[in-house]
Amino acid sequence: MVHESCLVPAIPTSIGGMALRCVWSVDADRTYDVSAGFARETSASLRPKGGTGLIACRTVGGAGRLYTIEDQAFDAREGTLLVIPFDRLARYHAAGERWHFWWFEFDIVGPTPIPCGRTVIVPIESSDKKTLDRILANLRLADPARQMLACSLFQTLLFEWVARRTDRSEATRDQDRIQRVIAHMYDHLESSLTIGEMARMAHLSEPHFRRVFREVTGYSPKKFYDRLRLAWAEHMLRTERKNVSEVSRALGFCTPFHFSRVFRQYFGFPPSRLCASDEA
Repeated sequence: MVHESCLVPAIPTSIGGMALRCVWSVDADRTYDVSAGFARETSASLRPKGGTGLIACRTVGGAGRLYTIEDQAFDAREGTLLVIPFDRLARYHAAGERWHFWWFEFDIVGPTPIPCGRTVIVPIESSDKKTLDRILANLRLADPARQMLACSLFQTLLFEWVARRTDRSEATRDQDRIQRVIAHMYDHLESSLTIGEMARMAHLSEPHFRRVFREVTGYSPKKFYDRLRLAWAEHMLRTERKNVSEVSRALGFCTPFHFSRVFRQYFGFPPSRLCASDEA
């Protein structure tokens, strides 16, 4: 038997570069076994862009196990936290008589505060459940301000977990290097930075840079950079009243057609929807 609840906001719920998509509280028995495909379809049926972005799996009782498409396995024991990109997930199941966990689906512009693809130990405190209850209570309401509050509460909870990590003093030089590369990305959204340029800036080989970048952010360097540029494109279309050709040219895309295709793939609608007049 599985007892679970999912609260899905009716409107985009984002604050400070973070979008909270779905929140699940699951208390499952030993028969619980879910494929990533089923999980993605369920989330996508409930929420625009559901089944994408990042997952934070916080185990508060019992144990479970998660598997990636690379055949990597993660033990989710009581008091652990795992952040993993949804597109790397293959399957997850209970690893004992019971698995009680909280499941947050979210997206974030910038590096994640918890390294992706690494189980970390975070002592459980009673205040965590109170914060979760507040998140769920606010997501039940249609009020946009309440849903923004839910996202803010999740951010607070996530950073409290970061502060409680038993290994939080182990910040690496590689992570600092990735932070510098991301800052450079923000300053050069109109360029087309190559992976080689990014790796040289980080003083890492390209294979090492790709691996560390994905661990810190949850995304490949190219996908992360593309997300930043498309987010800025969306901002220009909405607030600066530029047309598709102007934004495409400003961000260095080869043609407005190519820009429109990439934009649609990411947002699910054409960029022309955001501007009054358009040349493309």
